[in-house]
Amino acid sequence: DLHTAYRRQRHMCIRDRINATNQGMDDQQLPLPLVVLQHLRPQQFVYDLIYQPLMTPFLLYAQRVGCQFCNGTGMLLWQGALAFKFWTGQSMPIDLVRKSLATEIRRRTK
Repeated sequence: DLHTAYRRQRHMCIRDRINATNQGMDDQQLPLPLVVLQHLRPQQFVYDLIYQPLMTPFLLYAQRVGCQFCNGTGMLLWQGALAFKFWTGQSMPIDLVRKSLATEIRRRTK
């Protein structure tokens, strides 16, 4: 029917998919129903704000489809840098914090 065709077309026109929920952080839940995720295409970009685990069920699904994807570690790092600057008046040592962040996330994910 026309309504179903419209919904299918709408999903195909969306360029990016962003997960801003906590689903996938502590469990294997996907943030969207499979009926929506089945419309992902390789040309779409998928972003999950979660940074631990590094690969959430949402990102693993996007990877299988062939999408470009990113987790939330970059956002965590740069929000921290802005907060550090705000509260201390100094620049945060980005490279040092990036390495420490990656080490700590890997340690906690084991």
